[in-house]
Amino acid sequence: MKTAFVIPWFHEKIGGGAEAQCRDAALLLSRSGCDVTILTTCIRDHMSDWNVNYFPPGETRELGLRILRFPADRTDRDRFDRINARYMAMGSGEKHTLPEKEEEAFFRSMAPSSALLEYVEKNRESYDFFIFIPYLFHSSVYGPALAGSRSLLIPCLHDEGYAYSRPVARSFAAAGGIIFNTRSEQSLASAIVPVAGKRQAVVGDCVDMGSCAGDGDLFRRLRGLEDPFILCLGRRDSTKRTDVLVRYFLAYKKLRHSYLRLVLAGPGEIDTFGSPEILDVGFLDRKEKYGALAACAFLCNPSLNESFSIVLLEAWANRRPALVASGCPPTTELCRRSGGGLWFDSFASFCAATDYLVSREEPARAMGESGHRFTEENYSTEVVAKRYLLLLKAWQSGGDPDFAAGTEECSRKRIDSEAIMEGLLSGLEPLPEPAPPPRPLHRALRGAVTGALRKLRRAGRKP
Repeated sequence: MKTAFVIPWFHEKIGGGAEAQCRDAALLLSRSGCDVTILTTCIRDHMSDWNVNYFPPGETRELGLRILRFPADRTDRDRFDRINARYMAMGSGEKHTLPEKEEEAFFRSMAPSSALLEYVEKNRESYDFFIFIPYLFHSSVYGPALAGSRSLLIPCLHDEGYAYSRPVARSFAAAGGIIFNTRSEQSLASAIVPVAGKRQAVVGDCVDMGSCAGDGDLFRRLRGLEDPFILCLGRRDSTKRTDVLVRYFLAYKKLRHSYLRLVLAGPGEIDTFGSPEILDVGFLDRKEKYGALAACAFLCNPSLNESFSIVLLEAWANRRPALVASGCPPTTELCRRSGGGLWFDSFASFCAATDYLVSREEPARAMGESGHRFTEENYSTEVVAKRYLLLLKAWQSGGDPDFAAGTEECSRKRIDSEAIMEGLLSGLEPLPEPAPPPRPLHRALRGAVTGALRKLRRAGRKP
């Protein structure tokens, strides 16, 4: 079976998100005997300048995978930024609030590569499937119409303004099949984009249970950590609500006076307000990341915009419980189904869940074990590889796969997270939402200067 994964950027050092999921799925299929090619642009990654072709175009190999890179088209970044600001200000459900001309201008600027799409169109009959991931970018918005029935979309869909756009709706309508990460994501898609009557399946990402096991003692020694700590892994910015976690944690410390610390790991920058209780370790390599997971009291993923969460699986592979935002249906779904975590929707519920996971050692350990069993049964590399092969072979032959992919509960003993949450929330006294703490003076001055410089540059005046 010859399959092409189509993604805006790809290289082996990209961490989590859709890029890691694409890499995982491609490797699973390749190791199962499929002929796999990655079609991508020459852009380095999400955080880089999309007008810069960082990698040379042409064919190369990484991780044993064939990669074809195509030059990115230049776009008007100022116009893109203006439209993007309007999208980001939208509440969920504000459907079609932008003129269609602006919608088109936006998605035509989402890491575009006319050369990549031309290749898809010319080589449509050369592949059994073109798998586009994630939904938001130029290749996934305009590629499915070119690949027709051979196109599959792994959308990684979030409830955000972009998802309600007309170009996005047309891409879902054009796709030959949709592969979702969770039932929650599938339900969201059913509510906002045209997927009724389409081939659909729920698969999700995977973890290698054996290689995920980390050395928690070594991580503690290397980082000088003796106290228990919450771990937050992933990109640090407001769209992932890392700022909310920082604010909640600092307010929690004032309220409880505990020895608990917060460790932030991943790319990006976030203001920790100079707190010695927060350790920002930056980007971790795989070995140290797993060590951090093995050492933490629990993992916290505060993001609302997730269609899945590989870091939850990695925490559970290390038998650690998790805490997620209840406003994110996919991560809450995984915690409910696994019994491996709790959820919060306010400062009060964050405090209650944190108290439980830190002070109730045996129940917290049992939650981590429950998550481990669930991950092993549903999201190990072997299980997900089998799922993908059954799915693609069935769709290739015009049938339906004979499995309930990613929808099973843990068949062995599972902790009832919902019952725990009901107990914690019963009679819970409300607490005021904490405001951001004041910045140290030197940080405030630096922020003001940086903001002024940005305004000057945007106005076209160089200081």
